[in-house]
Amino acid sequence: MNLGVVSIKKLEEKDADNVHKFLARTFYKDEPLHGGHPPPPIEDYWVLKALPQGYSLKVTDADGNIVGVSINMDYDKLPAPPKPDTEELQKVDELMELVFGKIDDIQDLLDIHILAVDPLWRKRGLAGYLCDHTERIAKENGFKAVSILSTSIFSAKIAESRGYRCRYKIRYDRYLDADGKPIFNVPPPHTAVAIYVKILDDSYYCGSP
Repeated sequence: MNLGVVSIKKLEEKDADNVHKFLARTFYKDEPLHGGHPPPPIEDYWVLKALPQGYSLKVTDADGNIVGVSINMDYDKLPAPPKPDTEELQKVDELMELVFGKIDDIQDLLDIHILAVDPLWRKRGLAGYLCDHTERIAKENGFKAVSILSTSIFSAKIAESRGYRCRYKIRYDRYLDADGKPIFNVPPPHTAVAIYVKILDDSYYCGSP
């Protein structure tokens, strides 16, 4: 692992603008289901409502620039997200609801909602570094499990390398509309969406493995 000179800190509300800009040029450029579309305007961006919870993290370089973020959230303590305003986003939302529904049996769960790293800082172990610190925060705050929803092969590899177990997976070419056609045409190497979970408390039972 070669992280160079970096610092990891909790994200705060005052970081919202910088986080919004960072995600626009990283996560939303690469995330397969968003197809290069920009994030919503900052005032409408529901994801940023997680920052005041105090579980999200940023990694900065020696000059203070954000080079990685993990937007972590306790869904049970957040207001419901707004309904999507386009048909395309509605389809994404329906898929997310299907996948997250597969872990409804897990209580006290902290979700790694977005994990993003600057392209110039990739392949240095930064995503795993953020995952490790997220798990530490989860334990300190009484969470029993951490989840990662993966829409790309890269996030799937990160989850599996950190010991997360796949609770549900569906291939994009098997997620079909009423006419039997794939709803999403996702470019390779991405093939599936999956939800991964790591149980932090050995005494905790959450149903299926």
